Amino acid sequence: MNNSSALKQKYQYSSSNHDEDHLESDAPEQDKSIPDGIYNPHKFVNASQVDIEHQSFRPLNEKNEHTDVSGYMLNVTSISNNQFLPNEIFSKPPRFKEGGKSDLLDSKHLNIRKVNLEDKLEEIQPQQNQEYLSQNMIELKISLELDDEKKFDQVLKRDVLDSEEILMYLYASVSCFNSEKVFDQLLRRNNFFKVNKELNQLFSSSRIFLQLTGFSSSAERRKFDQVVLKISIERDFYFMTELILDRSLMTKEMIQILLSENQKKLLIQQLSKPKRPIYLDVDQYNLNNKQHKYSEDVERELHFNDIVYAALDKNETSRSVIDLIKIMKNEVNSKFFEEPEKEFNLKDLFRIFVQRRKIKLLRFLFSLHNEFDFTPQLFIEALELESFDIGALLYKEFFRRLKESKKENEYIITILISSINKNNGQFDFKAYLIRSYIDIFILRHAKQFLDALDQKIIQENKFNILVMNLNAVKTACLLVEILEMISDRFERLKVRCKTLRGKIEQITKKYMLAIDSEQEMRYLLLEKDFEIRDSLELITRYKIFPLLESQFADNVVREIWRSPYATNNSLFSASTNHRLTFGYWNCIKDDEISQRFYHYKDCTKFEAHPLQFTVWRFSGKSRIIVEFVATAIVAAVIHILINDLLLEAPKITDTMENFFKVENGLKSMTNKTSPDYIKAESNYRELYRSMSVEADVFFQKVLNVSYISILPLLFGFQHIFNIVYASINKRMVDPYAFLNLLDLTVFTIFFTNIIVTYVKNLYGTWTDYPLIGDETRAVIYARNYYGGLVSEDALWICCIVILWIRVFYLLRYNEFMGKFVGVIERLFYDVALFFCFYVLELIFFALIAELCFRRLTDFNTSFKAFKTLFYASMGQFSFDEMQQAEYGEYFGITFMIIFLVCNIGIVMHLFISVITVLYDQYSEHSNVYQMLETLKLRSYTQADKEYSALISLPPPMNILLVIFAPILLTSRNPQRVNEFILCIAYLPVMFVVLLMFILYNIVLAPVTYIKLFFHKLIMIYVYSKSYRVSRADKFITFVFFVFLGPFTLALNAFTDLWFFLKHLWLRDLQKTKHKTSQRELKKETFEMLDDYFKNKSEKIMPYKQIAIDIRGRLDILQTIGQVIRPQLLYGFSRENSFKPRFSQLNNAIDSSTKNIELMFSQVNEYAIIKSVLDKNSDFVRIFESNQRVKTVDCQIMHTMIADLYRFKTAMKVEDDEFIFVRRAINLKSNLNKDKNGNKQSESDNQDQNPLQAQVESEGTKDSKKRLKSLFKKLLFLNTKRMLEVLDFKAGENESKKLLHTIEKIDKFKELKGNTFDNSAIKKMRSEFFRGDSMKQYDALDFDDIEEKVYEMGQINPLLNTSLTQMRNEIQNLIQHLADIQNQQQQVTEKEKTYQKKINGLFNELQNVKEDQLNQKYRTEHVIEDYFYDKQRKKSEKKQDIENSKNADRQQDEKQEVKPKAQVEQLSEIKMIQPALQSYQSKQAEPVPLKKGGHQRIGQPSPQKEKQPETESEVPDVDDDY
Repeated sequence: MNNSSALKQKYQYSSSNHDEDHLESDAPEQDKSIPDGIYNPHKFVNASQVDIEHQSFRPLNEKNEHTDVSGYMLNVTSISNNQFLPNEIFSKPPRFKEGGKSDLLDSKHLNIRKVNLEDKLEEIQPQQNQEYLSQNMIELKISLELDDEKKFDQVLKRDVLDSEEILMYLYASVSCFNSEKVFDQLLRRNNFFKVNKELNQLFSSSRIFLQLTGFSSSAERRKFDQVVLKISIERDFYFMTELILDRSLMTKEMIQILLSENQKKLLIQQLSKPKRPIYLDVDQYNLNNKQHKYSEDVERELHFNDIVYAALDKNETSRSVIDLIKIMKNEVNSKFFEEPEKEFNLKDLFRIFVQRRKIKLLRFLFSLHNEFDFTPQLFIEALELESFDIGALLYKEFFRRLKESKKENEYIITILISSINKNNGQFDFKAYLIRSYIDIFILRHAKQFLDALDQKIIQENKFNILVMNLNAVKTACLLVEILEMISDRFERLKVRCKTLRGKIEQITKKYMLAIDSEQEMRYLLLEKDFEIRDSLELITRYKIFPLLESQFADNVVREIWRSPYATNNSLFSASTNHRLTFGYWNCIKDDEISQRFYHYKDCTKFEAHPLQFTVWRFSGKSRIIVEFVATAIVAAVIHILINDLLLEAPKITDTMENFFKVENGLKSMTNKTSPDYIKAESNYRELYRSMSVEADVFFQKVLNVSYISILPLLFGFQHIFNIVYASINKRMVDPYAFLNLLDLTVFTIFFTNIIVTYVKNLYGTWTDYPLIGDETRAVIYARNYYGGLVSEDALWICCIVILWIRVFYLLRYNEFMGKFVGVIERLFYDVALFFCFYVLELIFFALIAELCFRRLTDFNTSFKAFKTLFYASMGQFSFDEMQQAEYGEYFGITFMIIFLVCNIGIVMHLFISVITVLYDQYSEHSNVYQMLETLKLRSYTQADKEYSALISLPPPMNILLVIFAPILLTSRNPQRVNEFILCIAYLPVMFVVLLMFILYNIVLAPVTYIKLFFHKLIMIYVYSKSYRVSRADKFITFVFFVFLGPFTLALNAFTDLWFFLKHLWLRDLQKTKHKTSQRELKKETFEMLDDYFKNKSEKIMPYKQIAIDIRGRLDILQTIGQVIRPQLLYGFSRENSFKPRFSQLNNAIDSSTKNIELMFSQVNEYAIIKSVLDKNSDFVRIFESNQRVKTVDCQIMHTMIADLYRFKTAMKVEDDEFIFVRRAINLKSNLNKDKNGNKQSESDNQDQNPLQAQVESEGTKDSKKRLKSLFKKLLFLNTKRMLEVLDFKAGENESKKLLHTIEKIDKFKELKGNTFDNSAIKKMRSEFFRGDSMKQYDALDFDDIEEKVYEMGQINPLLNTSLTQMRNEIQNLIQHLADIQNQQQQVTEKEKTYQKKINGLFNELQNVKEDQLNQKYRTEHVIEDYFYDKQRKKSEKKQDIENSKNADRQQDEKQEVKPKAQVEQLSEIKMIQPALQSYQSKQAEPVPLKKGGHQRIGQPSPQKEKQPETESEVPDVDDDY
């Protein structure tokens, strides 16, 4: 073991491992805890003598005259730069003579004994806060304690080699002794710290000493203090740390240094000193210097809030800030402060945390129940700080307390209304708070809100309320919602709200019609607001029709309704016979052969249909189809049963009527022994027997109806699970929807039927069922049925009617019927109004007719007159009766003519014209009405992966949910349980679909056979050169099909059943994927953008300037320079003598591959940022030079990016169990965490806490999810489109801002006269391209790189596909340089070899060409066949054969001649290489036959992709083509 490492241990001045009880002790106890001789921050101790054996300093007696004060003993563990004397220690302390000099290393004056240091390690225990100092630091410490400048100047006589110790001396010379001499000489000795770039830059000024000593608030002095403080803490120079904290201004950076070095207690103890450090607010100080102002708050005493601000600026964790608060709390309790509440005020911390959106720290404050509690005043302070997102969270948590505080409500409403005029974004949270307080609005508040909203809507500038937000569509929907709530509450403001709603809808409609991407439309419609509602829900609820007129909106809604899987609405895509019948019309190729039963079929190529399992699982349309079929079957069965029952009802009624007559007659007889009584009794018994038989038949039918009446009850029962599912997924449910009311009516009617049957007509019989048979019960039921007050026949009819109404109502969700029903539904309201006018007109004429025609029977009363005129308006009238009128014949006829003209001529024709116009108007939007109807069901038809079984089981199968629903809702893995339930629910659907498929194939088989019979017959006579099959083969195939076709089609249908079943359960289907972008921005990039636009929030800057600044912050060019070695490119492009070694190129390749991923990620981010800037830019005309400049408003961008972080804050608590105050524990989530944590622990280390690991992994997933959501919001931010909709044009104000910005930028000074001249832009670009690592190179060398980066930024959609290509291009470029180098070095040696190879290649190429010509000539003649060429003569065939032989002899003679061409220049190599490559590729392919030869049936011709056919190539004989 190393002795030095064993003894040297560092102890911090205030370690974070101390117990908090140590802080509660008083100051004297702290002083006692520090040993004598060790530097005490509260008390200086003179250490003039050292006790070596006890390892501590002991002060000498001041009266000792033989003591030299200038000489001090050292601790043996700190001799010469903390180096130990190995295996030697002092046995006795040395003695000094008066006036003598101490020589500690002189062995004559020292008593030294050897000691085994390992045996003494246990005896030597370092003490707490003990500092181990070198000789130089000891001297510095002594000189500071004694304030001895002469002793301090002796440092110039010593050799101080440690640069950090030199910094300590420099600081002492500046802050304590004001010694410029020591300062300068030490700097020169250390060569002005040229090794350290930061320090060299600090001390490079010639007047640095004056700058450091002149003003303590100067930037140089602050930087110097920070460097020295950091080093003093790292090297454990505690006396220097205390000196710096006492003599320098405390800044935010110094506080952050103390926090980074874990010196929280030391930092807090600065507040308890009698004289606190002075805090310098650097940000306010710099702002005052710019504005030439002075503020008293710039330099003030350090406060705890300043420490908290600095910690938050440093992005300290919440745990670290909480530790600071606890330490400060203990310090306040243990120390005496004059105003402890002012020193440690939790309300001030609340304001800080609200401004910084620190949810965890706010939770900590609210956890201090005895010291901090929520009050309405805190909510008001959050609103006054314009933190409406935190205000919304506070209201969501403490809404009951806020509603009870009536005094503050008036002020809160005023703040919320005035917030509409502020251009700070956060409209989601503002809208939530306004909706929450709208129920206590008075008329004055509503008018103020409408006035403010009207001003923000009519503004045609950048501060329009639809511009200053991240989602214009969602903002418009929220505004419409607020307007509807105000119009419902205040009747007087309904017209004004309707007018404002029209303006909003008109602007938003134009905005949505300008959208050119379905992904953007999907984001705009499906983005969630603060209450987890998307725009589609609000559009459906408030019927905002104009926002759905875009085609992209239609696509989004259709995908939600149909599922993201591609469906063709055909169940029979897997049927071979179906494809051959309706999809096979090609007479060239015989597809029937390739689709026979013995060929394998790929199920993944079959397009999915709506009743496929995966589609049915996620498609609301498919489940509605299943529900429609189930409802129709139940309605049909109940209709048949009730119809049969109603047919029996008259018979049982007549029977019971006769029976009751006989029974009553028998009861009326008093003499029971008379023959009449006996006869009546016998008749009664016979009638009773016949009645009981009929009653039993009727009773059984009634029981069947009552049993099946349970099934319709399940329609209403399903709504319970729909509500549960909607609440799990946080969706809105309309309880008063027509379908809900209809199912309630169905439930009521059928439940009433059951109650009447069993409670009224069979009352008491069910309790005595074992003793009473069915015959007795049937008679009891028949008696009660006949004598009951309730008409059961009418109840049964209502059951049938209401069920068929439900069946027909489900038809409105059909794509074709739904559009028509939607139009008729909207026509109904206008028709009803017109019908009221028609009735009033009839009443008017009826009253006149009653007065004028009292003697006429059809007009003597008002009702009769109304009835007569109504029929007359329908065309049933007569003038004969009017001739008998009291006032004469002509009067009656004239009255009737006037009525008919007014009614038929005007009213009826007006009615028809109104209907026609309205139908045309509504039919244009029929598609929108259909979408709205499907969206109404979205809350319980859009399925998820975990709980969709609650909504997927159609009645009556949903009775299974009574068993499965509790299991699903309490399962630890609901996704598997959900899939299991869905598989069970799908079985009936599968059997029905399979039955339909079988029946369809049976019916289609004869049609397919007849179609293929004629199809194959036609194929025999069809000519095709692309698919060559002989006519004989086609004929044989036709003959085989005539006899074996039925069996083949039957086997096809049989094998299709297996593939159909396999396809039904297929999971991997083609799915419509909506990836916003494979590119994303890092968290650091978001922070960089926020910081950049925050610093320039009041400026309008040129688009290119912002792009250059962001490119510089991303360090793109430096990374590219590291990857592709710009010095090599410079030498190669500027000088032809560039000949680096091949090994250097290999090193360049290796280094570039390491940084290439970083380069492309940076370029990717740069491209995204440029696309975002382009979408949020506009053109500003500079009036002085009459030029248009593309600019970006940094204020808007800063507001939008700040809104991103506010949404991120809200998303953090979106899925939490509580926001600020924990009230309950979710056992299910804890169990899931335990389970997942146990699984994680098996793969990780055993010492790791599984729950903590799972929480960290979940936190990482949530963080990525939030970052992805922020990226989407930023990517689709498009204020430019909204400004174009508003017809905004930049004016003089924007021009002045732009000129002001250009003047402030040094790089744009030369552009002041002629703004953005091309040459000036090139100069500016070259300056920006010249980084620290590229100064020795010409800036023009990087023009190509810059243009490439700009192109990649502009072509954003193509970036992902071009990244790999660009990477390959860079690597190929470097490799190409190496190849050129090798070729230049070896060209002289290999020139002769290349010439020989080229000659040989030419010879081989010529031979190959000759062989191909011979082969072509030979194959031009068709071999003689019995089946073809019958018309040609044998002599002609022999002549052709002889000609071909002669041609072959001539070609053989030509092959003997060798080519004489030779290549003399190296440039010819490049000309030959492409020819050789094409030759090798041709040689690899088989040489096809051009004519002749037999081929197999179904084999395509190899000449398919050859040249097109011409008339010269078509044979003039009947050949095999």
